[in-house]
Parts: sequence; C-alpha cells; structure tokens
Amino acid sequence: MNPDFFNITEVRGAIDSAYHGLVLQANRRLTKGLQFQASYTLSRSRDNGQSSVTFTATNTPTDPYNIALDQGITGVDIPHRFVASAVYSPRGFGLQESALGRAIFGGWTIAPIVTAQSGRPYSPGVSVTNRPLATALNSTITGSGGDSYFFPLGRNSFRQPKIVNVDLRLSRRFNFTEQTNLEFLIEGFNLFNRTQVTSVNTTAFRLVSVAPSTLGTSLVPDATFGTASQTANSIFRERQVQLAVRFQF
Repeated sequence: MNPDFFNITEVRGAIDSAYHGLVLQANRRLTKGLQFQASYTLSRSRDNGQSSVTFTATNTPTDPYNIALDQGITGVDIPHRFVASAVYSPRGFGLQESALGRAIFGGWTIAPIVTAQSGRPYSPGVSVTNRPLATALNSTITGSGGDSYFFPLGRNSFRQPKIVNVDLRLSRRFNFTEQTNLEFLIEGFNLFNRTQVTSVNTTAFRLVSVAPSTLGTSLVPDATFGTASQTANSIFRERQVQLAVRFQF
C-alpha cells in the first residue's frame, strides 16, 4: 500500500433535491361507444447529484468542498410528458341501426395509445485516460471518484431526442350466444416504427497525455458525443405486431 495515497469515506446529510410539477387531465366516460383519457405533465426536477440509497464510492461529489458544483437537473427529469388513450366501439352514432350497419361495424373495437415526452438529460462527460498521476487519480477529471463532466457546460445540460410512440389494438368479436363469442385481435407496438433513442454516447472530451512529455495533458473532443448508443429498451422497442384469437364461454 502506497502511504502517500489513501481514501477517507465521509458520510454527510447533504442531499438536496426538489420537484415541481403541474398535471392536467381530461377524461370521458364510455358514451355512445367512445371513452378516452389524456394527461399532460409539466415538471422540473433538480438535485445535487447525490443519492440517498448508497454510501459507495459512486456516490461522490465532483468537488467534496463544493457540493453545489453538481447542482443541476436530475437524471430522470422529464419536463414534458403527454399520454392519451381511447377505446372506440362503433355501436353508437347510428352506425348499427340497420342490418347492414351491424354487419359492417358490429363487434369492432379500436384502442390507440399515444405517448410523447421529452428525452432524458445527460452530462457532457470527460474520459480520463493515461493521467500522469497515481492510479488513485486516474478515474475522474478531479480524482475525487465522482462524475467526470465538463464543468463549464454543467451536469445534465444536454438531452436525448424526444420519445413519440403510438400503440394500437384492433379487434372484432363475433357473438354466438349471450355467453359465448369469438374475438380476433391484432396489436401493434410502436406502430410507425419510429427510432426511439433511449441512450446516447455521453463522452464529450477525452483527457489524454501529450507526447513527448507525460506531464502534460490535452482535452480532445469526441466525435461520437450525442450519437445514439441504444435505440430500444424494455419499454420502447422497434415495431412489433402480434395476432391473437380468443374464445370466451
């Protein structure tokens, strides 16, 4: 063990976070075969980058003497989010008053879901490699073990592209008796096959040694900064279509 370098862990109650939000909702109960609900959330969430659930080395401020340096919007801040869903069965509006109308429109149900929201924020990171100091200082730009973002731009000062997604369910039911029926369904997820960017490359600069001297360093821009690194996750994926048949008795 090198006596010149050692770690000191300090636990302090210095978590600072705040959330402000406005939620607007509109709902229509099932009337004449149509019901829908829609909601819009306008919000802002800020913190100083510290987590209340861990005391590990990853929960470390960039500057232990100035925790306010990490003040910024949270990593889960979504300032705008709109979600609307509807269920429409064309048994109303006079569409099934005749035998022909019942044959064409009877038993159909259409149910779309539309989601639109701001992209998640991310920080312009600085990758530290070959730093000409001891190994203990090689992990981050300050050597504190905290985030390595470019200070002048601030933490979480960039955003991923917005998410716009449409899901749709279409079904038709054939009734045999009051208790038995056969239903055919088709469901589409990400109906328009929109590329949903769920993660990006966050390295804005690379701090590398300058030859021939290993004592100097240079901040080099990274050409991949902001480009998509992931375009699907467990929630937003490429277009998927599934078919089903359901018999009820």
